[in-house]
Amino acid sequence: MARLLTARFRLPQDWQRKYLRALAAGVETGSTPGKAERQRLERARDNLKSLFVWGDLAEADYRRQREEIDRQILAIAPVAAPVALTGIRRAAELLQDMGSLWLHPGVNPERRKEFTDEVFEEIQFDEKGIRAVLPRDEYRPLIAVAEADWGGNGRGDWI
Repeated sequence: MARLLTARFRLPQDWQRKYLRALAAGVETGSTPGKAERQRLERARDNLKSLFVWGDLAEADYRRQREEIDRQILAIAPVAAPVALTGIRRAAELLQDMGSLWLHPGVNPERRKEFTDEVFEEIQFDEKGIRAVLPRDEYRPLIAVAEADWGGNGRGDWI
């Protein structure tokens, strides 16, 4: 694990700019309850607006249907907000020093397990060791920045 962390999680100097760009580009941060339904309703609302603008829908019908769609959107659980940049700075510092922290004699196996449980959703092993890791949703944009810097896929998903 120390080798993986040391080799893969090196953040470039301009990681904050790249992180914000990854968020803006829509790096997949997992699915939240109702995310697909919310997107479907937002597309329906956009299509409804187009019909109204093109004159294919009367204003009263447009307002009534838009209010119904807005009500349905509000009924869906809110989409999780991106992790605050201050929290990401702390996570970046942790990931940046993780190789040396992992090997530090004062770090016990329980702390290492807490770290892996915090950062990774799944770790797959085979006879040679770690085969793949899947970061948790909140860490994917940050890990995508580190990945893109070493030539990975830059999505922050399976490594």
